Amino acid sequence: MTGTSTDQATMTAILDPMPGYQRLALIKGGTLTDIFVHDMSDKTPAYGGVFMARIAALFPQHNRLQLNLGEMGMASMRVSRPSQFSSGQLIPVTVQAEPREQKPAQMRYGIIRQSRFAILHAVPNTTGQLHLSQRLKACLGDHGDDGLSELCAVLRDMAEAHACQITLRQTAASEPGDIVLNVIKAQLATIKPISAAADRMREHGMVAAPPALLSMAEQYVSAEHITIDDDGRSWADADIDQQIDQALSPYLSLPDGGGIHISSPPGAAVIDGDSAASRLAPEALAMAMITPLADHIRLRRISGAIVVDFPRLNHGGRDRIHQAMMTAFADDPLRPILHGWTKGGLYTLERRHQLRPLGDMLNRDSAPAKYAAIMALRH
Repeated sequence: MTGTSTDQATMTAILDPMPGYQRLALIKGGTLTDIFVHDMSDKTPAYGGVFMARIAALFPQHNRLQLNLGEMGMASMRVSRPSQFSSGQLIPVTVQAEPREQKPAQMRYGIIRQSRFAILHAVPNTTGQLHLSQRLKACLGDHGDDGLSELCAVLRDMAEAHACQITLRQTAASEPGDIVLNVIKAQLATIKPISAAADRMREHGMVAAPPALLSMAEQYVSAEHITIDDDGRSWADADIDQQIDQALSPYLSLPDGGGIHISSPPGAAVIDGDSAASRLAPEALAMAMITPLADHIRLRRISGAIVVDFPRLNHGGRDRIHQAMMTAFADDPLRPILHGWTKGGLYTLERRHQLRPLGDMLNRDSAPAKYAAIMALRH
């Protein structure tokens, strides 16, 4: 359990700490992969926020509950056993998917907090258990790890003592056990006051705000790779604003002269390769599309069904493109499902929803004066 993974070594984070409007950029190899914003004026339920919710209605036939969050409106939650809940009941929930396309926020029962190494989930009236993520199990395979076995024994006792579900992530196998253990102890310490506050509440409303952006950064990179950008120079040097502008454009230019049209209306997203001035052969152009395509699907937070119209390829070319797509999407934290090719020659994949699309979150047209004032303040 030693060493640092290649992903962690190449991933860096820049935090713009403006009061009231903070921004966090994740960068890999000079390319912006994610942008997160904490806007104090935004009253939308944000990913990771914890609420005491009042059950407004039950839909047992759909295994779904309708929840009243208070000032932040209504939400929805899928459950495996609707019979354990009753109308009017007050329950703790955590935002797992932000509102989108006229759909309410999606919640999960209990209090959830995450780090690079583990997901902690405190559910009322349940005993604590330790789990290994699917990626960690696949990483270990048939080979044992004595250091990880010792850590698991300690974490299993901690999970039982704190009545908390602990899911160990793949990254836990690449760091010394004492570092992993200290991070998880700190996570447990953050859950304890949230649980206590939830127990005291007698009405629906927010219990805890989403994790701070610095905590969010620590879910992806180690502390030494996080830059607190007080004067804006690191943000400017990394061309973050220019890359955001690219991500808000429906057309993405490729270095070889080709381009990608990206359309993500409500429903399926459609991505179309355009040879434009490129002289690349069809398969070479398709290969050139893959990395920018994967980066921008993640950066733009495109979710749901995604259809990609690559240049026309033969069977061998399609197989090579599929393998390249699997490699390109391997680092996506939402683990898209790559369905592959349809009979008509379109490539399809599916990506679950978690965060609002970037264009919705940074909708400068909706409040131009506000965004102009924010940029002026930063400069």
